[in-house]
Amino acid sequence: MRYKTEGIPAEVVGVICAVGAVTVLGGVITAAINYDNVKVDGGYSAYVYSDPIMGKKEFIEILKGPNSTGMTWRKKACIVSTTPWRMVESFDNIQSKDNLMTSAEASIVFVIDSNKVKEFVENYGAMAEVGTNPEELIKDAYESFIQKPFQTAVRTAVSQYRGLDAALHIPAITEQVETAMQKELKDTPFILKSVNIGRTTPPKEVVAGIVAKVEATQTDEKRDIELSIARKNEEIREAEGRAEARRAEQVAEGERLAAKSRADAELYQAQRKADAELYQAQKAAEGELMLAKARAEGRKAEAEAVKQYSDSVGDNYVRLQFVEHMQDLKLPNTLVGSEIINGVLHAAGNVIKPAAE
Repeated sequence: MRYKTEGIPAEVVGVICAVGAVTVLGGVITAAINYDNVKVDGGYSAYVYSDPIMGKKEFIEILKGPNSTGMTWRKKACIVSTTPWRMVESFDNIQSKDNLMTSAEASIVFVIDSNKVKEFVENYGAMAEVGTNPEELIKDAYESFIQKPFQTAVRTAVSQYRGLDAALHIPAITEQVETAMQKELKDTPFILKSVNIGRTTPPKEVVAGIVAKVEATQTDEKRDIELSIARKNEEIREAEGRAEARRAEQVAEGERLAAKSRADAELYQAQRKADAELYQAQKAAEGELMLAKARAEGRKAEAEAVKQYSDSVGDNYVRLQFVEHMQDLKLPNTLVGSEIINGVLHAAGNVIKPAAE
């Protein structure tokens, strides 16, 4: 599309174009300055307010991240961190119950209540810090509202104990400080998460004295231990000597018992042998005794028979005995046929046969 410029001086046309360009540029700059999109990340909240060219600022809304306002006309925001923050305090001159200057270290963890961001911004000075990054905003809030009460609570709790005993009561000190801070931060935008008393330390000179005493004690204990070890070693050597003596006695006793066992076995065998021989001798003696008795009985019977026979025969007994034993006699041939012998034999009623030479 073309505009007619006949009859208009060139200078005027140039001015009109320049004014138009300035107007367009001004509009672009104005839009760039006054339109913005406020973005809120997770873990943060935004206090969104209007910022008119003329007039006072007014609260609009609280945006919890992640979120954004979109492109809006002259809206600004104060970004507040709603994640936990940990602050650490070191103390070098806490006067203990026994007037020792004790050192300590404590930390506190807190967070801005995401439901009280409006109260925090309007009543706790955050509006004066608009434009400051969220970390600096939290740090300034801690220094303004939490640091001094926290330091006071730690000093008060530690000072109730003796310098050397404070370290033994850290749980009690922690509980006391936490109770004090809960009371201090009640009904504020600050939520107390935890309190931790990291350490309590007596003065350096006291620590040096304790270290020296501990070292001396350790030296004495080391000497006592070495002496105890030496005594134990001596007792062990004596015990080993007694054990060796007992082993020698046991070996000797074993040998004695073995010798006695062998001797008992030999004695037993000898007794068994002697008993067997005695038994055999007794049996033999009994046999001989029985044989002698039998012989005696035989002789007795024989004598009885002879007696009875003698009683029945009378004087012929001698002749009969002679005749019975005549055959056992060897007589000379000269006597055979002798009238004397024949007469005897005849008288006896037997014939004597000549003995063979």
